[in-house]
Amino acid sequence: QVSENEGTHELYLEDKLLNVVNPISKQAYSFEFVPDQPERFVLHFAPVGINDQQEFENLQVFSSGKILYVKGQSNESDYELFIHDVMGRQIMMTKDVSPEIELPHDFRTGIYMVTISSRNYITTHKLLLK
Repeated sequence: QVSENEGTHELYLEDKLLNVVNPISKQAYSFEFVPDQPERFVLHFAPVGINDQQEFENLQVFSSGKILYVKGQSNESDYELFIHDVMGRQIMMTKDVSPEIELPHDFRTGIYMVTISSRNYITTHKLLLK
């Protein structure tokens, strides 16, 4: 049972033995213990399925000068944007952004990972700043 989530994240438990995905943040999931199955379960923090990337197919992430651009079309709203360096450190986070944004930045030369997520979708793009 998920007790510390407080409804802030959608949690899904993938049972690889039974080949099912269960929304454990909304309902309990019961199973029988099977010995010697150490990799039976995978915990996901977003919906799982083939449609995950369709929302962001035409999304573009790039930088020009000191402005980060995210361009795309979407039926979703209220996005979150996270930027991490190659060491995994979070450099920037902003909430409630639209799929068409321009963000000023002062990042150093390097490679960054830009993750954009909505309630139902998530995508990550690599950004190279010269």
